[in-house]
Amino acid sequence: MNEQELQAIEERANAATLGEWGTVRASNDVRIWRDDCIVAIFPDAMPYYTTAHNADADAAFCVTARADVPALIAEVRSLRAKLDAVGEYVDYRRGYTDWDTGVFPFDEWCERFVEVQP
Repeated sequence: MNEQELQAIEERANAATLGEWGTVRASNDVRIWRDDCIVAIFPDAMPYYTTAHNADADAAFCVTARADVPALIAEVRSLRAKLDAVGEYVDYRRGYTDWDTGVFPFDEWCERFVEVQP
């Protein structure tokens, strides 16, 4: 996923209404509410879809996505920053050699296991 795709997801998440979201089980469906208003209904029996009988799980996913998506975006950005820092360190360390062998072991490790993208 590139930065443009991540930014698009973040924009959609930021456009969603803030505040408390929840679910309530009715007799034959699960309803998603926000600010005391029903915003979606997941019927238990959906004859035209193959996801019937997942209403509780589907509603729970939708409700928690409002908080989960921004948290995941923040984690992706944090991990990317750490990866960038490791890449900078690897580039910095490449200039060092072990005076006894003429090779710095970290360089060998980097060549085999770390692929730093520009």
